[in-house]
Amino acid sequence: MADIRERKAKKRNKDPRMEHINVCLSDQTVESALSLADRTDMFLAQAWVMAFRCIRGSLCAYKDDPHTQTAMMHQKRRKKRRRGYWNSPFVGFFWMFWTSSLVLGTIAILNLYPANGRSVVLAVGAHLYALFMISGNYLWMMTLAPRNFVKSGDIAALSADDRAHMVMSQCALCKSQRPERTHHCKYCKRCVLKRGHHCFFTRTCVGLHNQRHFTSLVTYQFLGIWRQNYFLWFGAPSLRMSPIPLLWYLFLLTSFACGVFIASLFARAWGAILLGSTETEIARTSLAEAFRSPLNNGPWHEFKAVFGRLGVLHMVLPLKGNVGANVNGMVWPRRSTSDTNSPCVESCLDVVDSLVPAGGKEAKNKKKLDNNDDDKDGTHQPSGRNGRTAISSSVP
Repeated sequence: MADIRERKAKKRNKDPRMEHINVCLSDQTVESALSLADRTDMFLAQAWVMAFRCIRGSLCAYKDDPHTQTAMMHQKRRKKRRRGYWNSPFVGFFWMFWTSSLVLGTIAILNLYPANGRSVVLAVGAHLYALFMISGNYLWMMTLAPRNFVKSGDIAALSADDRAHMVMSQCALCKSQRPERTHHCKYCKRCVLKRGHHCFFTRTCVGLHNQRHFTSLVTYQFLGIWRQNYFLWFGAPSLRMSPIPLLWYLFLLTSFACGVFIASLFARAWGAILLGSTETEIARTSLAEAFRSPLNNGPWHEFKAVFGRLGVLHMVLPLKGNVGANVNGMVWPRRSTSDTNSPCVESCLDVVDSLVPAGGKEAKNKKKLDNNDDDKDGTHQPSGRNGRTAISSSVP
């Protein structure tokens, strides 16, 4: 019994590091076993440290590889897109779709009160058609937005004649070669062909390939919101006679505010088309009131350049189509004029004169005096207004 008790006491006082040893050890081999366990633990710890260092070194070498850096950059972009899912334009489209459906459905239900069934059908049909046009143009606007970015392959695909007439410049932000009428967007981080502005409702830039759909979208929003204002003011007597008349005034005020905002977008969109310019170009030439862009070939030509050959059909249906036949976004046709005293030439020269330094103006005045002396001698050359040489070629 004493031997059994001694064995149990030894087991209770045994070191915890020896619990994994499944052999019976005598009292004489306990110390040697403990030293062996310490050595084993130290060896395993050193092995883990060496393995960790090897793995870390391989990972560092893997990260330094340029191909690996490119892959990691794309992976970060994908993660960023996943995190920004709720900021994607398609989520905005669904919000807009359901909100428009709710508003238009409410108006359609209120239109059911008149006794004339024909007016009810026309009202509901008009609202559904407006919703169809707004949704279709919204989707096409987002889908065609990537085509507005400048690509090197587009420039290489041009003919030799187009390359000879193409005006190129380098972007100061992205350091890329870009044609004229191309501007950098700080939100898209790219250069956009014929950039008008960055639309925050669709999270895309309005450019060459989706300007038509943006204009149609704003047009039908403008018509729909002011149709709603007309209905609220003249065709909704039930709302006026409601127990809470303040609700009617609040609804009318909100609708009117939205109508004013949409009207400003409508005026900007159609003004840019009729003037043959973009919002960015209009903002840069706002100081020259009499300025006319040399790229403006007339309202009808600009309308066909934006809406294509089937312009009227594109206005009534949300169809996908290419831009005008002679429009490629790289080379832009310029209007030719023979009028030396036209507002375009005079305003351009006036703007240039305002930027000429004082020494340049003195030299110019001296040249004008020399021309007057030549006029007295009968050797004066024909000149335009303010002593400028007549311009017979196209406007630069």
